[in-house]
Amino acid sequence: MDDVSWSPTNLWRGPQSPLPSGVAANPVLQDGRAGFYLFLLLELLRGNGGTEEVVIGEVEGNATLVCRNVSPRAVKVEWFHGDPGKIPILFSSDGSLPSDARFSLVRNSSFHISGLRLQDEGNYTCREVLNETDHRHRIQLLVASGPTKVNVNIGPATALPNGTLYAQRHGTLNFSCTSDSRPTSATKWDFSQSGSGQEPFTEVNSSLSYFTLYNLSPSLQGNYSCSATNLLSHRQQTVTRELLIYYPPPSLPRCWAQTSAEGSGGVQLLCSWTGGYPHPTLQWTNLGNLSRDSNVTGITDTNVATLNGSPLLSGKEFVCRGIHLLQQTSQACTVKLEAPSLVSDPMRSCFASAGNPPANISWLRNVSLTQTEIRSGGRFLVSQKGNVSTLVIQNCSHGADSGLYICKVENPLGLKEAYVYLTVIGKQITFKMAVRWYAKGRGRVKVAPVKGWVGNQEQRPGMMGAVVQKQLEKP
Repeated sequence: MDDVSWSPTNLWRGPQSPLPSGVAANPVLQDGRAGFYLFLLLELLRGNGGTEEVVIGEVEGNATLVCRNVSPRAVKVEWFHGDPGKIPILFSSDGSLPSDARFSLVRNSSFHISGLRLQDEGNYTCREVLNETDHRHRIQLLVASGPTKVNVNIGPATALPNGTLYAQRHGTLNFSCTSDSRPTSATKWDFSQSGSGQEPFTEVNSSLSYFTLYNLSPSLQGNYSCSATNLLSHRQQTVTRELLIYYPPPSLPRCWAQTSAEGSGGVQLLCSWTGGYPHPTLQWTNLGNLSRDSNVTGITDTNVATLNGSPLLSGKEFVCRGIHLLQQTSQACTVKLEAPSLVSDPMRSCFASAGNPPANISWLRNVSLTQTEIRSGGRFLVSQKGNVSTLVIQNCSHGADSGLYICKVENPLGLKEAYVYLTVIGKQITFKMAVRWYAKGRGRVKVAPVKGWVGNQEQRPGMMGAVVQKQLEKP
């Protein structure tokens, strides 16, 4: 170990900065009295024993005690562990073997100790023999040990398999840090979050430090580091613990069904349970061999299972169960699949069941036995708002617009169609047909001229829908 020059400022720790709001720390030696007392002790030792130099070493390290101002004319240099005359000689440059193999002389005057032990600490004297006179130089050796066994406790908290700790939001946590050190160590806490620097939390001149965090929030999630620093050797030991703040989702899981990507003909079952940390475990049950997915269980806030579309799925119920790490019981939601259906009222309207997943609504026109989907553009306006799909034909004429119109309702479980045959007589009018969906799954297809005109509807044999037979004069 290299020689260490001593300075009282190395042992002094002044008043500590205030703790963050919501943090309570121990007051033990918080004003730096441990370093101050050690400083006074060294001053007394120097004054009483005539110590001219202080050397600091560490256990298992090395220290070299230099006999200052040795004359080249010296006959020999002798070393004592104490004052000469009171104790036996420890080592001499005249060739006498040392009492301990750990001792040796450097440049025939300096005393070197390897593998330092605590019992090596004390006052040493070198005596320079010059014929009939001698010169003495006193050195005090201080041996530091530690810090070792730095122990960090954070609780009440639960440890994950990788050692990371987690606690529940809004809870209270107690932090403590202890270490073995001679002399006592300074203990400091630092806090850091991912991607940010360290933030000092608290520091005391003691081998014990503790504080408490109240009303835990996600902003307190991060790494907590306790550093113990030996006040003599300044050797530092740091232990870091990662803390996660967990909280369950605030509401119950939600389930629904939707049609898979266009052309796949499948049904997607979706289960969502958001707002918690970490993600819950979601699992679809009752799927049997219907699912395209090999794994219907996942640690995620949204789980999707894909089924092959089939009329056989109509009326089946599927259950999604979710469980969060902080909850002892699972939560569940249910989704029921239904194919769309139509019930005809020939004189006025066509009622439809929306189905689940929600059916796609389209309008088609049968032109020369070929069905062509009607899209918005020109004189045609197709719109859907809420539960109503509407087809508006502007400037309707007999030659261009009379014929068969089809309202098509489809989901992966089935297809239903409603037919409306339109005959236009007389002057040009604007005509509207609408399919209305109700929240409970039923709907109505309504055929009528726009406001300001009156139509008379009559059943066409063998067809669902209505025929406009004549147009009355504007009232």
